[in-house]
Amino acid sequence: MNTQPNATTQWLHFSNTSIKITSGTIEEYRPIETDSKDTVIQHDFKLEREPFTVFTDKLTGKPNIRIHRTDDIFLNFLIQASRIYWREELGLRIQTLSRAEQEDYSTRHKFNIEGPLLTDHEIADQKTNLINKLYTIGYMMHHYKDPQKPWSVLATPHNVPAPSELVGGGGQSIVFNQALQCVTKGRFYINGRNPNFDKSLFLFDGIKDTDQYVLIDDAHAHFNLTGMFEMMTGNLKIYQKFKSPIVVPFSESPKLCVTTGYRNNNLDPSVARRILHTTFSDYYHGDFEGSAFERSYKPVDDFGKILFEDFSTKEWNSFFNTMIYALRFYLGSTIKHNPSNPKP
Repeated sequence: MNTQPNATTQWLHFSNTSIKITSGTIEEYRPIETDSKDTVIQHDFKLEREPFTVFTDKLTGKPNIRIHRTDDIFLNFLIQASRIYWREELGLRIQTLSRAEQEDYSTRHKFNIEGPLLTDHEIADQKTNLINKLYTIGYMMHHYKDPQKPWSVLATPHNVPAPSELVGGGGQSIVFNQALQCVTKGRFYINGRNPNFDKSLFLFDGIKDTDQYVLIDDAHAHFNLTGMFEMMTGNLKIYQKFKSPIVVPFSESPKLCVTTGYRNNNLDPSVARRILHTTFSDYYHGDFEGSAFERSYKPVDDFGKILFEDFSTKEWNSFFNTMIYALRFYLGSTIKHNPSNPKP
């Protein structure tokens, strides 16, 4: 059986089953023997009911999302990373409640994308950002290079007041460095903090044919995506030290993902049409020098455990389900789901 990805299908292989994902279905098969390029995820997978549903709102005609479960740690993490109005909700408006009401609200709406203290507009914006993240995850999980969607992913903070201001700890690396590695064959990692990384002729030297994406992690403030145009939409030319360059055809080259804690001011139309932009709130944040926050707030503070490292078997299964349903959502989407506009 052919398990190679195509425009409408992606396979994932687990210890106990092979999963075929299409735009409308998730089908389970007995474990299928694959070639050496396929990764078998060492987990006994059990398909669960969908943790979320994205649908077209009849009143607004815009995409909306309904959350079906509250015990999925990774989905709850994505919700928190989409709460761009958390200050208004949990910092200001909650103060109008009594102490007992505040405690009750904080408990009942801890992972709620549409808390009752938010306006309809704020809820819509937060849902748009959550939908965008799930769509982007699905895009990165789809290993087929679609010439109609030759996008590179750019993951940034949602709001950054000044171009040189760093907003770190929002969760971009958790999604695109850690989570994606759990469901892909491999990735080629580039440390974006090095101010000269993008000046190297040998930037991609070492990429293997099993690497499904290139991750430029924590790109510096002056990184310009225009230098990656050739890789985004054309063949990938890899300059090797002491060897002749090699050219990887677009259809076989890895996708590109860039994470940064800075605002990107280079999103002119020529760049914008080549990227899939996804943004993260500062609900999670660091307390590094120059940070606007006096103390950090990390996912471990919400969940009492380190994501992935401390997952139980049940939590791993929920995570894989969320990723698979995100992939199905992407494959079934007929529009590009962008994030909401930055807050005024």
